[in-house]
Amino acid sequence: MFFDQLLIFISLCACTSILFESIRTPFSFIIPFLELIFFGVVKWSHVIGFKHKKNAAAAALKSRNRREKLG
Repeated sequence: MFFDQLLIFISLCACTSILFESIRTPFSFIIPFLELIFFGVVKWSHVIGFKHKKNAAAAALKSRNRREKLG
């Protein structure tokens, strides 16, 4: 939860820096934009990894329960 809120805050900061940088010079917005993409990729890979671990743990528990019932 805290990690997600921190990434949202950093993304908002990057958006505002993109806005102000693009006002000053037209080409200086590229680096903050790349940072924003990077944080987005990190966030979604974190979310997908967490869901994958959760599903793997649930499948392991289900198979363990099935084995206990059979034997």
